[in-house]
This record gives sequence, C-alpha cells and structure tokens, in this order.
Amino acid sequence: MRAEFPKDETLHAIADRLLTLAMPVFVARRLKGNSAAPSATISQGSGCRGVHEYTMDVEIDDADDEEDDPRIEEEDFLNIMRDFARWIFEGIEDEYEYQMSDEAVDEAIIANGYTFDEDGERAD
Repeated sequence: MRAEFPKDETLHAIADRLLTLAMPVFVARRLKGNSAAPSATISQGSGCRGVHEYTMDVEIDDADDEEDDPRIEEEDFLNIMRDFARWIFEGIEDEYEYQMSDEAVDEAIIANGYTFDEDGERAD
C-alpha cells in the first residue's frame, strides 16, 4: 500500500490504525501457535437507501479466538472502514472532477487527434 501510494498520509494513517487495532490479536494467536487471521465481513445495512460510509455494517469472525484472547472491537473496526470508504469516495470524486475538467477534455481531444468544424461538429 505504501509503495502504491507513497505520499498519501491519510491512507497511511488508516492502515496504521487498522494495524494497531489488529496487532494484539495476531500476536496473541501466534504465541499460542494459531496462525489463523481474524476476518471480517462488511456489508450494506438492511433497509439502507443510498451507498455511503454510514450504510456499512461489519461482523468480525472471532471463531478461532479463545476466551482470554484480545478481540477486535467491531465499532473501532467499523470507524476505520468508514474512514477508508470516505478516502475511496474522495478519490473517485477527485478523478471525476478532473475527467470533466476543460484540461482533461483538451488533453483527450489532442491525444485522439480530434478536429472540429466551426459549428463544433467533429470534422474527422
């Protein structure tokens, strides 16, 4: 992730929070010889209209945990996933704004060699 997005401090902070949340579970399991990683299911809440970070539900599978093992709190995990969803949405929104900009349209016209007549119709 850091190699793909080396300058994205927001994404780095999200990943660090997730690692901090999950690390005690990984360590406790490894110390007991259990290599099973915790897993989670993220879904859209029932009865939700629209899709945004507040329509997310999460369920963490702690089936491999023993009674005294640390657990990942669903609410903490959900908040991190909501921040990640906002990060994704902002990236999509930024890309959309760029693709609709005059600059991007000009670049596409030039790159594709489009020409237009004086009425704005394609001339090629």
